[in-house]
Amino acid sequence: MTLLKFVSRKIEYVFFAGVTVVAGIILYRFNPENTALFPSCIFHDMTGLYCPGCGGTRALNCLLHGDIVAAFGYNQLMVVLVPVVMYVVLSYMFSSWRFSRVSLSVMWFMLAVVVLYGILRNLTPVLYPHPWGVVTEGVVVCTR
Repeated sequence: MTLLKFVSRKIEYVFFAGVTVVAGIILYRFNPENTALFPSCIFHDMTGLYCPGCGGTRALNCLLHGDIVAAFGYNQLMVVLVPVVMYVVLSYMFSSWRFSRVSLSVMWFMLAVVVLYGILRNLTPVLYPHPWGVVTEGVVVCTR
């Protein structure tokens, strides 16, 4: 790897990390339930069905506030996949690991899981995005 490629890759990583931090701060500061800053799910608005990502923004907001139970109520798959995605991104950034046949098969498996989750969450009311929030000091945290 040439010096120029090395430096440009590091700049990409710093930019990605900066955008992630800013997005996290915005999501932490503004509750998706009470803010027009975050759009509603177009798929749900048009069909009335829940896509695999429905409740994901609210789940991430709850995770940032440390409310794992409420986050799990909004989107179970998001809560499970956040650590997986973080591991994949960090291992890609800080090692020589590159997408290979194994990682491509893992990506296809993850896509199949997301599609299956999208189907099952419309058939099983337990998987509907709903708050499992708790009341903390008189304030309802991470609920619809």
